[in-house]
Amino acid sequence: MKKKLVFILEDEVNTRKLLCKVVENHPALELCAAVGSLSDAREALGKGVNPDVFLVDLGLPDGSGITFIREIRRSDSEVPVMVLSVFGDERHVVDAIACGAGGYIHKDEALDEVGRHIDEVLAGESPITPSIAKHILKRMQNAPEQRDKKQSDLLSQRELDVLNVLVRGFTRQEVASHLSISQHTVTSHIKSIYWKLKVNSCAEAIFEANQLGLIGERN
Repeated sequence: MKKKLVFILEDEVNTRKLLCKVVENHPALELCAAVGSLSDAREALGKGVNPDVFLVDLGLPDGSGITFIREIRRSDSEVPVMVLSVFGDERHVVDAIACGAGGYIHKDEALDEVGRHIDEVLAGESPITPSIAKHILKRMQNAPEQRDKKQSDLLSQRELDVLNVLVRGFTRQEVASHLSISQHTVTSHIKSIYWKLKVNSCAEAIFEANQLGLIGERN
């Protein structure tokens, strides 16, 4: 089986080395680039590096990782992006997900978990540190009560059920168990949600659904 190529953007040297080791020790992953600044990341992509997943820090010496994520998305790339950052405040979390991050892991988590989280992002899931997820929930709780009927009808009831379980940080397998449906059915619903909301990741779907007032919706 061909290994998945990982692109690491992390400015702290020791952390970058540890992340490289995590990737190199993973049987299904291969490192294609490991850089420490926004300019170096742009240069690496300009040389034709073609990763399967990006691992991005937000606090960089010459800018923000969010800028890099936006540039990836503007290039029409659908390659998944996972944020690994010391920033755990609402602004950074919401901005990163809004611009296309498919996962958000706080650096307080054990680095030996990163390999598993990369697998999850590549599988279309959205690993989010529990302390980070609270900001998404807070934003949803503060969403306007008024919902447009057309927006409410955008997703089916079952798709809404799936979204409302996913937002709690459950994996696809856990969603299937919670809703008493097969994992294959969950995957089908998620694909339909992505298509209807015009997004490429679970985190983006949750953010967009929240913006439309669909999270918490029940017919």
